[in-house]
Amino acid sequence: MTGAARGWLGQVWLGAEGITEAADRFLNALAGGLASQTISERAALAKSRGKMWGCALCRYLSWTVERHHCARTLAGIEERPAAAVLAGVQLALAAAALAGAVRLAQAFVAHLL
Repeated sequence: MTGAARGWLGQVWLGAEGITEAADRFLNALAGGLASQTISERAALAKSRGKMWGCALCRYLSWTVERHHCARTLAGIEERPAAAVLAGVQLALAAAALAGAVRLAQAFVAHLL
């Protein structure tokens, strides 16, 4: 794979990853959490406080996402207040980044043909 191909594939991956995280934060904010937190972070905090829903969600995430997902998430958490609007803006920016990466990929493929 050429360096140019690795570059645009990396951009597509980062764009998709950004959209996923932004959507996660946005949905968490809609559910009453902080816009700066993912659902995993919120569940990890709830579990550490002994909340049943946090324990159940962390067990589910450990089974479906990765083992000890909440414990790994809890290691990097910083609680800070933020508005739900921020999560929406992050989602829009991530979507724009992915759209740009797709256009770059299309131009690259067109150049090869």
